Amino acid sequence: FEPHWLNFYCMSINAPYSNVIKMNAALGKEQGFCKVNDNHKKNVGMFTVNEIPDGIIPIMTIDGLNLQKCDLIQLDVEGFEPQVIQGTKKTIDKFKPVVIMERIDEGIKVFLNGLGYEEKYKSKMDYVFALK
Repeated sequence: FEPHWLNFYCMSINAPYSNVIKMNAALGKEQGFCKVNDNHKKNVGMFTVNEIPDGIIPIMTIDGLNLQKCDLIQLDVEGFEPQVIQGTKKTIDKFKPVVIMERIDEGIKVFLNGLGYEEKYKSKMDYVFALK
């Protein structure tokens, strides 16, 4: 998932494999639309998502993908983690995957703890959650 058109193009060029599904969309807590705030011109990895009704980029949920299997959810969504994780509850309940996120807040910890998860590891940037 990559909502910004240029980053999506670069990702597509760098991962031309048929087993890699690429989507020019954002992830969130519910379906909708957004725009990308690309005010970090020198660091395209810091673009953020702004949910707006008249946006042109689709927002999808992980739950909406109706996955047949899921062992890992890894999120690096530039501060949009609280919204994205809310759109994963059914997937987490069904498959109990390991969850890795770059940024978390107390709300995310409470959400995952309520699903039976605990923080297992923290690297410099990422937090790893798994079942207790």
